[in-house]
Amino acid sequence: MSDYIVLASTPNFVNLKPVNGVYPVNPAIGSGANVLQNVNEFTNREEVWRLITGSSLSIDAYHGGGHDVKLIANVGIDSFQQKNTIISPNDLTFEPADGLDGTSISGNTTNLNFNVGAGGVWTFRPDDGAFRSALSGGFTYETVDQDVVFAVART
Repeated sequence: MSDYIVLASTPNFVNLKPVNGVYPVNPAIGSGANVLQNVNEFTNREEVWRLITGSSLSIDAYHGGGHDVKLIANVGIDSFQQKNTIISPNDLTFEPADGLDGTSISGNTTNLNFNVGAGGVWTFRPDDGAFRSALSGGFTYETVDQDVVFAVART
């Protein structure tokens, strides 16, 4: 169900307003979804908490005789939690399309992305400035921990 697709696919002369409290089936959409009914009766309660943070450190470790050494480190965290409660009542015009009337979903997602990296850069420029060279190396470690649970009930 997407209200945007339903609206874009429904001609403006199709009347989707309820008559005597009953919403008409939308003839322009295969599932019969009526966007006015969806907005009034479909429920999607969503809670989201997210924290994105990162830090970097750069140290000029050595400088002399045309040599420069720089040490670099970084760390980043992206933590995300989302909870959804979705209720799609059995009288929605599109609900019978799956053979079952009504759907209730309780969803919970927890995600943690973590990365850390360290490296170094050595540059060399002779006193006469004839050339400049650089060598860099390092490592990065990344991890993702994700837990997604959906409990779906249909009647």
